Amino acid sequence: MGKFIPYVKVKNDVLSHMGVVKKITAKRRYPDMKVKWIQTQEEIGMHYDLFLSTDEFGHLPENKNEYIKNESKRLENTSDRIAFLSMDNEMVASASTVKEGKKSAIIIGVCTKSKFRNKGYGTEVLIGLFDMLRREGKYPYLFYNNPVARLSLFCYIQS
Repeated sequence: MGKFIPYVKVKNDVLSHMGVVKKITAKRRYPDMKVKWIQTQEEIGMHYDLFLSTDEFGHLPENKNEYIKNESKRLENTSDRIAFLSMDNEMVASASTVKEGKKSAIIIGVCTKSKFRNKGYGTEVLIGLFDMLRREGKYPYLFYNNPVARLSLFCYIQS
């Protein structure tokens, strides 16, 4: 990256990591909680609210309707998907795929509402998403920069 710094405008220089999931070694902690897939504009709106409730996702459009329109179009026109868990009609954790191919998918946007963190809900969503992708013959690739995610990730998968 150092070679490119003089030629690009860098707003934030963050150390990121990548991992590939080949085998899931963890069992779901809350097997009675159903991992769902966003299918409606109302659920996309809940996803926007989930992102807004955290400090990590500051790149959202200011207009919720714009986000709903853009995400609806993306989910309709691609094989991308968004997995989530909800409690009492509130989205508590989610994870998304982008650039799904025949053999792989990139996982992005892993998010847990602050008041539900450190209870395993983000891990539940990831295990559900990993499981579905692996059953389809796809390898999930994760890009992340959160050191907590890095530690917990290696406790639950074999890469």
